[in-house]
Amino acid sequence: MAAEASIVKQYEDADFSKRVDIMLDNFASFTTQIEISFDAIKYRIKEDRAFARRQNKGDLGVRVQSSGTGSPTEREALENIEIEEALQKKDFSGAIFKNVDDVDAIKREIYVMEIMKLDYQMLEKHLRLLKKKDQKLLRDFLEDGKELEDIAEEENLTYEAIRSRIRRARSQVKCTMVCFLNENGRRDF
Repeated sequence: MAAEASIVKQYEDADFSKRVDIMLDNFASFTTQIEISFDAIKYRIKEDRAFARRQNKGDLGVRVQSSGTGSPTEREALENIEIEEALQKKDFSGAIFKNVDDVDAIKREIYVMEIMKLDYQMLEKHLRLLKKKDQKLLRDFLEDGKELEDIAEEENLTYEAIRSRIRRARSQVKCTMVCFLNENGRRDF
């Protein structure tokens, strides 16, 4: 089974319409998925740096106690903070990225994630443009993951009526968001 492309890569490769679909289809977990992707970058950087350190020491994979001073836990904590700060500030000039593979790809991913965050914030605003009732129904479905049958029962409406209202509300949000992105968004990363 082929591995599914990360949400960041999917977003990067998508046109505006597909980007909105990605946000809507992953609405409840979208920001968490971005955070996980960000953490994956930190993990890759740490692993690349650790690999380089092992290579420089001639590590053959055997653990040997070193006579170096300082706590490994403290060093790791400081390294985590340095990496986090460099990524947050988008400062790729320091030694943090020495011995890190494909820094340009990391820069690109971080840029895409920033656009994803901005687009999601804008999608939230476009969702608030809906009538209150339609907004509630769509949020129940997208955010809370409620089944259409359950929403229909709560609202005392038919399944078809709820499905139609949610489909119409989603379509309206998608249409206004795609128009916004066409006028203001980046077509390429």
